[in-house]
Amino acid sequence: MTKEYQYNTYEAAMKAVKGNLKYFDKVNPSIQTPEMVLKMVKKRSTNFQFVRPDLQTPEMALGAVKDWRHNLEFVRPDLITPELALVVIKYYGYNLESIPAHCQTPEMAEIAVGWWGRNIKFVRGDLITLEMALVAVKHWGHNIEYVRPDLQTPKMAMEAVKGWGANLKHVREDLITLELALEAVISRGCALEFVPVHCQIQEVIEAALKDDPKAKRFIKVKEMFKNALEGF
Repeated sequence: MTKEYQYNTYEAAMKAVKGNLKYFDKVNPSIQTPEMVLKMVKKRSTNFQFVRPDLQTPEMALGAVKDWRHNLEFVRPDLITPELALVVIKYYGYNLESIPAHCQTPEMAEIAVGWWGRNIKFVRGDLITLEMALVAVKHWGHNIEYVRPDLQTPKMAMEAVKGWGANLKHVREDLITLELALEAVISRGCALEFVPVHCQIQEVIEAALKDDPKAKRFIKVKEMFKNALEGF
């Protein structure tokens, strides 16, 4: 259905703009002019969402976003710059998801992950640092899924599996020790699925089956599987 507008001529719209018109959604977009939209956005920054994309300018977009972060959603893609994106992230870190990867900077990524650890999911891979990864995994163990293998450490891996054993599947294999494997299966028996053969010793298997008897289907060593069946 075609939307009906209250102001459909330039003269009527400008008269309203100079008066008490607060909401620009009443003006037909086809009659918008640079002068008109600038006045309306200055009057109320939320009016930015009604500005025709071709009339947006870098200055207008930056000012609108500084005043109301949600305006980022309405900014023409080619006007989204690192400067504009940083304004949004400093104001509200959760918005990293809306920032194009090419606009992300190290400072922006650090602020966003410090604000909310789960933002690491949206950080461009090459911007993730060891410090950032540690913060993210400490915030929420599942975040190890988004940490590059070369940045993973024993401490980080332990932090991840303590909260949820199945996070072991995202841990670099050479970091999986008997201690880590045991911690993972104690947390969640079925994490045994991700324990490599050389770590599937009796103690680890027993701990896994104690938490969840169904974990026996993940026993990789036949001799151990036989022992497990006898004991459980």
